[in-house]
Amino acid sequence: MRFLPKLEDDWDLLSRCSKNCCSERTDFAMESGKRVLGSSETSEDSHGTATPKNFTKSLKKLYFLKHASNAQECDLCKVVDDLYILFKQENVLQMEGAWKTIALQKLFRCFDQALSEFSWKLLELILLDFDSIVLLHFTGAIENLSENPLLCGVLTQEKFLCQLLDFCEHLTDRQNQDINKNDAEGKIIVALNINLMKTLKNILKYTEDPLCHGKILIRLVRWLAVLIEQSGSKIALKAVRLLGYISSDYKLCVQLAGEATSIVLTLLKRTEDDNGNQDFLCQAFFVLANLTIMDDGLRVQVYESKNFYARLVSCLALLTGDGDSKNGKQFLGKFSAKELSKNSAKNHEFLIMVLQVLGNISINRQVGERIVKDTTMLNCVSKLIERPSFGSHNPAFMSAGLITANNLIFYIDMPDDNVKRIAK
Repeated sequence: MRFLPKLEDDWDLLSRCSKNCCSERTDFAMESGKRVLGSSETSEDSHGTATPKNFTKSLKKLYFLKHASNAQECDLCKVVDDLYILFKQENVLQMEGAWKTIALQKLFRCFDQALSEFSWKLLELILLDFDSIVLLHFTGAIENLSENPLLCGVLTQEKFLCQLLDFCEHLTDRQNQDINKNDAEGKIIVALNINLMKTLKNILKYTEDPLCHGKILIRLVRWLAVLIEQSGSKIALKAVRLLGYISSDYKLCVQLAGEATSIVLTLLKRTEDDNGNQDFLCQAFFVLANLTIMDDGLRVQVYESKNFYARLVSCLALLTGDGDSKNGKQFLGKFSAKELSKNSAKNHEFLIMVLQVLGNISINRQVGERIVKDTTMLNCVSKLIERPSFGSHNPAFMSAGLITANNLIFYIDMPDDNVKRIAK
C-alpha cells in the first residue's frame, strides 16, 4: 500500500534530460541552485499557508546536479547543507495537504549515498515534530526508497538504522497509549508500522549483511516480538512474516541464539490467543521450525509448552482428513474440518509447516520417545504417506513428511501396525 502520490511527469523528464547535459549547463545549474537555496523568503497562497515553491525548486536543482556529468560530491554536500537550512526556514513540516506530500516525496527521492548525512539530520528533525501525517509521509517515502536496490544502501548505515529503530520503539510506546483512544490515530499507527516493516524487509533483501551489527538485529527482533505480543492481528501477521524472513537466513538466525527462547515463548502465547488465524499459525510454525533446527533446548521447550503439542497434533489430524478430532475443534477455534481437509495450496503450505515443526522437535531423544507413544499422531503420519498423491506433491511437502516419519521410526523398538505402514 502506497501513501504517496505518483511524481509528476516533468520530474522524471528532468532526470532523463539531465543525463545529457554539458558542463556549461552544469555550471549554470550550480550557480542557479545556490541562488535559489540562498533565498529564505517564504511564499504564501491565498489562504496565508506556507507553500514550498522555493523548496521544490531547490530540490529540482539538486536532482539536476546529481545527474550532471561533472558534479562534484563536495558541491553536492554543500548544496545539501544549504537545502537542510532552507528546509527549516521554509517550515515544510507545517505545510498542509498536497504541498507537504509533494515536498516530502521529492525530498526523499534525492537520497543516495552522497546524501546519507542529510537523511540522518532530516530524521532527527522529523522526530521532533512527531505529527502522525508527517510520519506517514516519511515512512512511505523511505519505503519507496528501499524498494530501489541502487538507493537502498543509504538506509543501511549503522547510524541511520539505530535512529530508525529508536523511531520504531517510540512508535510502539505511542501505540500502547493512543491506539484505543482514537480509532483514526490507531489506523495511522497501523500504517506506520506496516511501512516500517516493509522498509526493513527491503533492507534485508537488497543489501549484503545489512544487520551485521548484532545489537541492531537484536533490537529489531525484540521490536517485532513486542508487536506480535501487543498488536492487533494485522500488525502481528506482518511482524511474524518479517521474523520468518529473518529466521530463514542462516547467518541471521545464528545471531538470534540469545533471543530464541523469548521469541518462542511470544509465538507460543500468541498462537493460543489467535485461534482460527491460519495465516498467523502458518507463519509462526515456520519461525518455530527454523529456530528448532538450531537449538536442542528449544525443541523440549516447544514440546512442553502448554497445549502446543496437542494443538499441533490437532492441526495434523484435520489436515490429513481426521475431521472428527474433538481436540481439533477445541484448539483451532474457527477452523473447521471441512476447510482444513480441502486439497488447497494454502492447506499444503500449512501442513508442511506443521510437519517441519513436528520433525524438528522429534530430533530430541526425550521428545521423540514421548511422541511415538501418541497413536493419533502416528496414524496421521501414516495416512499422509499412504496417500496415492503423496509422491506427486512438491519436494518440500515430500521432504517434510519423510523426514518426520524417519525421525519417529528411529525411536521405536517394537513396531506396531502404524510403524510398519510408515516404513513401507
